[in-house]
Amino acid sequence: MSESVNHGISISGGNVSGPMAAGNQPQAIQNITQTAAANDLLARIDALLTQHETTLDDPAAARAELDRIGTELALPTLDQNTLSSRLTRLAQHVASVATLAEAVAALTALLFPVS
Repeated sequence: MSESVNHGISISGGNVSGPMAAGNQPQAIQNITQTAAANDLLARIDALLTQHETTLDDPAAARAELDRIGTELALPTLDQNTLSSRLTRLAQHVASVATLAEAVAALTALLFPVS
């Protein structure tokens, strides 16, 4: 009689994002690249930062974070944790302006899709 093996994933509490795999010899791969859509969103956020800079508490910090995100996306090897942290910080900087917050959320969803 063979013993049943559970190859499932058990998650308790917190938030989880990114690929997950279970089973015999699982693979979970997430490729994040700077696509035309990401470039369009980066340009949109840049324009919105210019448009709303007087409304933001620290527009220079928001722009610096956006620049770092663009640089990160252009790297041949991407650190997903770094990119995620930068997106979170940018979202915090622009949270007071709905259109900016929505654009950053769209970029985040594009780069880290929830399945």
